[in-house]
Amino acid sequence: MKRPSFGGPGSGDEGKPEVKEGNGESQDENASSWLTEMMRQAGPYMSAAYTLTGGLLGLGLLGFLLDRYLGTSPGFVLVGLGLGLVVGFYELAKVTFRGPGR
Repeated sequence: MKRPSFGGPGSGDEGKPEVKEGNGESQDENASSWLTEMMRQAGPYMSAAYTLTGGLLGLGLLGFLLDRYLGTSPGFVLVGLGLGLVVGFYELAKVTFRGPGR
């Protein structure tokens, strides 16, 4: 398996011709466009995962702080975690049912 070379001084790529594929793009340009496309497609799913995680942590922490302030236990923590799950799964369902590229 050939290791990828990133060019630069001392990489051994000095003076070597750039390898072109059939469509005229170099391998580096092709790999870069592939990575860009994959990140563009994964973006909404990553955002939904961050919303789920942030909702659970943020609203759970808010519930915990309210419980400490008001002297109740575990009422607001459970409400915060439940609300975080609802918001997070709503975002996940929105992205999942919309489908890729829409």
